[in-house]
Amino acid sequence: MAIRSDERAAAILVAGGRSERLGDDKALIPLGGKPLVQWVFDALKKVFDTVIIAASRKEHFSFLGVPVVPDRLANAGPIAGLHAGLLHLDAPCAFASGCDTPFLQEEFLRFMRGEYRGEEALVPVVQGRVQPLHGIYAKCAAPRMEAFAQVGRHGGVCKFLEKISTRYLHDDAADFSRFADSFLNVNTPQALREAEARAGRK
Repeated sequence: MAIRSDERAAAILVAGGRSERLGDDKALIPLGGKPLVQWVFDALKKVFDTVIIAASRKEHFSFLGVPVVPDRLANAGPIAGLHAGLLHLDAPCAFASGCDTPFLQEEFLRFMRGEYRGEEALVPVVQGRVQPLHGIYAKCAAPRMEAFAQVGRHGGVCKFLEKISTRYLHDDAADFSRFADSFLNVNTPQALREAEARAGRK
């Protein structure tokens, strides 16, 4: 069933990676007077009762005032952050977000929360591209993430999604054009400049 309005709902903000293209810790790059991660965190807090950060450098995110959970899986990329976050949480599932989508929309988050039916994963596919860090993951998927990582599988989260019970939400089933801002990634200098201009108009 969908997540009830009175049911505990959680979110994992994956902020452990470094950006080669931006040349810095991407989560902490300033945008409109606050770091990128703060934009995402503020959006998640509007919809989810609990938000935790998945990152290795706890001291970098203490200003957010929530638990910072380090990876338990070595060299597993974002899947390690999802795994650590799910193990830490008491909630039966969690929305997963990266740290580089500062214009994440409350309406999109509520839409995803309402669409969840108990799958191991619920993930949007926008213009043919799977969006694993805009999806909801069941806590019961954590052991399978560990098994997937331990056998040295390549392909990251998208490949993992093919191994579990994933429901993909495609454009023809959900009008994601209304949530276009939620999928804007800040992962290049040009994207950062465009985001700064957009932030200045808010």
